[in-house]
Amino acid sequence: MLVLKTVLLFLIIPELLGVTVCGICRIWDRPFFRYISGFLCMVAMAYVIYLPLAFTGRSFHRYVQLLSIGYVFIAAIGIVFYGKRTFLELKVLAVRGADWIKKHPGIVIFLVVVAFELYRVIAYTQINYSDDDTYISLVNDIIHSDTFFRRNYVDGRNLTAWYHLDKKYYLTGWFAYQAYISRALGLHPLITVKTVLPLVLIVLHYLVVIDFLGIISRRRGEMLSYFLPIYAMLLEFGWSTYTTSLSYYFLTWVWYGKSFVEFVVLPALMGQLLVTRWNRFFDWCLLLLFILAGFGASTMGFVLIPVMCGMYFVTMMAHLIWKRRRATC
Repeated sequence: MLVLKTVLLFLIIPELLGVTVCGICRIWDRPFFRYISGFLCMVAMAYVIYLPLAFTGRSFHRYVQLLSIGYVFIAAIGIVFYGKRTFLELKVLAVRGADWIKKHPGIVIFLVVVAFELYRVIAYTQINYSDDDTYISLVNDIIHSDTFFRRNYVDGRNLTAWYHLDKKYYLTGWFAYQAYISRALGLHPLITVKTVLPLVLIVLHYLVVIDFLGIISRRRGEMLSYFLPIYAMLLEFGWSTYTTSLSYYFLTWVWYGKSFVEFVVLPALMGQLLVTRWNRFFDWCLLLLFILAGFGASTMGFVLIPVMCGMYFVTMMAHLIWKRRRATC
């Protein structure tokens, strides 16, 4: 039963939500983008539903009900309007994927390294860090008290109002989303965040990388065959410091909201910025969806996402000015 719940929550629902998103935005040429956009849609929806409920003092079970109804409704739209086309594309993708792996043996090495990463994360992740006393305890309290804010995790006192809590806790819906996953799977939050979420988020990160490489390179097959094994091995074996390494955050603290923003939201958002058609309304809606997912995962998203988007727009403006001046010379 647990396996069926996990497949439903982390495979079927994100894929169906992605079918709806890609169908509305008319994106059919990026095979992994459906799952990426679907998962980010799940996080964004969780954040949009969380904010009004949390700030009006509603119960956690109401959040679970509304979020589940929202997922089922959006997934039903994907099945009704885009299900047949998606099913045919998945069959073609499975056949082409097998042939593609045979032609590019480097992908086999990449898959072996990723499998080793997943095994190491499950078997050897440290059970408790100092921050877990705050983060996992907060998720656990949400589930058992049926409220979003119960006590201040800085001084341990009970809260009389949500605004007495540190802003970085109540401005993000990541803890409520983790509590939703734990409730849906029937698992303790410690198991959810240390076992289930790392498996999903590590695979999701590599899907984002594959999608991004497909955007920036026309020679997708050769690029993936050479780059992915090296990239995966650097993440697994390349870190040299214990607390500041990029790969350490990826393979140990990937379930943190800030890590989700760093390894999933930001590269997915950058890839979408590169292909956005600025005269298309739904492309702008897709960018907004990704931004909401970043805001919902961590308060660091409130800083990192505007900075990255600002750097992109400044670079694009400089490029356009340079092209215009070059054309007039």
